[in-house]
Amino acid sequence: MPHETRIHDALPLVEALSRLLARRYPAERDELVSVGHEAVVRAARSYDARRGVAFPAYAWLRIRFAMLEHVRREAIRRRLEAARGTAVPLDARSPDEPGVVVAETIAGGAADAVERAVEARHALQLVAALPEREREALTRAVRGEGDAEIAAALGVSPSRAWQLHQRAAQRVRTAA
Repeated sequence: MPHETRIHDALPLVEALSRLLARRYPAERDELVSVGHEAVVRAARSYDARRGVAFPAYAWLRIRFAMLEHVRREAIRRRLEAARGTAVPLDARSPDEPGVVVAETIAGGAADAVERAVEARHALQLVAALPEREREALTRAVRGEGDAEIAAALGVSPSRAWQLHQRAAQRVRTAA
């Protein structure tokens, strides 16, 4: 079945999911529809019938994930905008820990911001120490790419991409 046919057949899924999620979450339905349309196109391109999953089921999951990710990102954006008045300049020094530069603070004490900055710096160091393919898989997964997209970028199968992502995540958790 050509991509165009799959995309056309999946458009009712976008409408149904956008209605459902717009009622549950603070999101504009038009934005959810737009995100859903993009997800359908990506799903049609990455769909592999040999895996034994019907395209509507595959597309439903990809669309739902994309819409929920959009809702999550919008919630973060709104929280950052609301906290903008309480943000500390990027070059500010923590009063609790001299020498530590605070990257960002969101409506909490400076000590919390310093702790988050230290944890983030430590996590970045752990990720940087990973083998290259695991680091790439983990980075792409954190950005919201699915196993199929990670697999295509790394030139491996989706199951191998999943394994690389999981191994990297486990190494970071163990080292932390």
